[in-house]
Amino acid sequence: MRYRMKDGLLVADPPSLEEMSPEERASFEARRDRVKALLDSWDESKSPSQD
Repeated sequence: MRYRMKDGLLVADPPSLEEMSPEERASFEARRDRVKALLDSWDESKSPSQD
């Protein structure tokens, strides 16, 4: 796995999806979906109405 800095954050570059086994790809996609859901819920909790 490669790492790089992007916008001040350390970003891990996984192997391409084509290089992953079906099990690795399913695991990666599940983690990606969980992170996206967490970020979406965090964005919703920061709505301007709470300021």
